[in-house]
Amino acid sequence: MTAIPTDSPRVEPLRGLWCALALTLALAGCAPAEPPTTEAPLLRQDECLDEVKVDRLDQALERCDRVVSTYPRQARPLSDRFVIHTLRGEQGRACQDIDRAAELIKANGDDSPPAEAGDPQLVTDIRVRQESCRDTQAVSSP
Repeated sequence: MTAIPTDSPRVEPLRGLWCALALTLALAGCAPAEPPTTEAPLLRQDECLDEVKVDRLDQALERCDRVVSTYPRQARPLSDRFVIHTLRGEQGRACQDIDRAAELIKANGDDSPPAEAGDPQLVTDIRVRQESCRDTQAVSSP
């Protein structure tokens, strides 16, 4: 009887190739979904509400304006700027921001959260804030 080898000698080199390919694809998936559009790469999408102080709302709004202009197709910065406008008593501007944020989410289809946010809480926040805008408009209407 002659022994027949069951493993091909080429299996080991192919396994290493597959591992290298899998590692490359995994690392490529870690890249940000959308790079910033301006020359402010240090700004994060969620930076609007960092260290907000009631006596420095103008500075918070300026920072938030920069974040919104850096990420113009992201819903989160607009939703965050809604908070700043509301604290400043600028309900009209706040509602414009939240309506735009809702449009951006709907552009992704069926009210699912944007892929770049990956946060269903964002969708809930936007809906609640839109309802507050509708309530405010209903109360102020004669």
